[in-house]
Amino acid sequence: MKLRKRMLALHKIKAHAMAIDSADIFIEQTIYQNFEQVVGTAAHGFRFEEQSIMFDFNPTTFGIHMQVEEDIDFREVRRFEMYSVPSWFEVGLRPPDMLTTPYCNNLMALFHFNQGDCEILPATHVIQYKRCSMDIDRNLYFVKVSCNSVEEARKRAIVMAYLTYDMTRHLFVKFSTGRMLEDPFTF
Repeated sequence: MKLRKRMLALHKIKAHAMAIDSADIFIEQTIYQNFEQVVGTAAHGFRFEEQSIMFDFNPTTFGIHMQVEEDIDFREVRRFEMYSVPSWFEVGLRPPDMLTTPYCNNLMALFHFNQGDCEILPATHVIQYKRCSMDIDRNLYFVKVSCNSVEEARKRAIVMAYLTYDMTRHLFVKFSTGRMLEDPFTF
């Protein structure tokens, strides 16, 4: 049963990440404002082993790296030990070949440590309402994170999913593109 739930979780995470086709990804502003609480709540739920992760960034390319968190002796340098993303994801989230940066496991760095700082946009600038499959509140605001590539956007979406995945309800917080927000039932 645990293996089946874990495989379902990994399949959902991969399907969501592979649907991202833009370097600009969005998250609803109220989720952003309460993100640390959301992650804290998810951390106390039923999780699969690989969800205990460490993540860090390359300070020159802003690329994100993620691995399973190992037992840490705080007298030693923190290192990444195991791969947390299966090879069938075909996404290069591999351990960095460097020491940790000040942004190691910094939740807000997922949004702010990128090519430019994130920005808050009204839904009317993110979603084209004529293409929407359902009526969406036009008073919503979204946080836009501009990554340097589609692959980097996918990596950040995977890290977000690992941090927030709920194994009992099979739900997680999603970074989405504008097109994904226009038709949420397809993605």
